[in-house]
Amino acid sequence: VYTDPGNMLEWMEKELSDLEAIGGSAIVMSHVPNLDECLRQYGRRFHAILDRFQTVIRAGIYSHTHSLSYQVVSDLATKKPIGMSYIIGSLTTYHFASKPEHIVDKDPNFCVMYLDPDTMIPIDYEVWRFDLKYANENNQPKWFKQYDYREYFGLPDLSPKSFMDFTADQILKNETAALLYRDHINMNHPGDECDIECRTK
Repeated sequence: VYTDPGNMLEWMEKELSDLEAIGGSAIVMSHVPNLDECLRQYGRRFHAILDRFQTVIRAGIYSHTHSLSYQVVSDLATKKPIGMSYIIGSLTTYHFASKPEHIVDKDPNFCVMYLDPDTMIPIDYEVWRFDLKYANENNQPKWFKQYDYREYFGLPDLSPKSFMDFTADQILKNETAALLYRDHINMNHPGDECDIECRTK
């Protein structure tokens, strides 16, 4: 059953419709990305809004998972890539274990997105990381640029098609590329080998 708590999606649709009427653009920001934690009907409605306003929305930025990741938003009818959802990490430290013998301690990190000033289309995206081990050993902070998406993933640009091509041609078929992506999610704490089940997560 579809519900819209607080009429959030109704409000979002109205705001995007008003922007569309004046030729405006939007960056969608939300705490929880449209993952399996969303109720199915709510998630489908949210996806439908991203589809309907694909010419207005330039990107989506989400958090919640404490892991760097991305989603390619596809057209509901044609399945063509139409948008990008960037899932950012966290400024808090994070400790988790994918298996009892595999413990990961993530450093705080933040992302910087560069936009074309005329179109608001993302043209570059950087990940900055805090070296917690260095800070604890030297009693002073140390931030450094971990990488930018275009260089790290070898993308020609940040278009949805480029991400879709990388995912289909590399992550799903190439274990080296899959491990590169898993390494990216874990902030340079490599995981175990990445089989087809791991690659499709």
